[in-house]
Amino acid sequence: MLVLALTVTVAACATEPPGQDQPVPGAHSSGGGGEEPEAFAVHHDVEYYGACGNEVLRLGRETYYPLLEDEELDVIRYGSGTGVHVSTVERPGPGDDIGTLTVYSDGYARFVSDSGTYDIWLTEQEREYTWEC
Repeated sequence: MLVLALTVTVAACATEPPGQDQPVPGAHSSGGGGEEPEAFAVHHDVEYYGACGNEVLRLGRETYYPLLEDEELDVIRYGSGTGVHVSTVERPGPGDDIGTLTVYSDGYARFVSDSGTYDIWLTEQEREYTWEC
């Protein structure tokens, strides 16, 4: 009986609560505060490939700029996304350069490639990039 009780206790200590996410590098959470942004537009089949991290996404009359590498985004407020900045200078694979753009009420947007390889956060606020591809 004692062995069974110890096994259950150890197993209970080793598991994480359901839904508990691990911290993601490049993202942070301030625990909320303020008004939560709402997704107000979702665009499918958007062509975009952020190979160098300085490519802007133009959609209609709007322009979206990738966040700078040192910028952090409180992804918990958006309910999803990693907030990790990914730059690669390779040719896109299948589904890497087309995806879904979700635009939020606070001026941020999230592009997720159809392949799932790229999950990129952008902003409507213009950025200056100090590098060229």
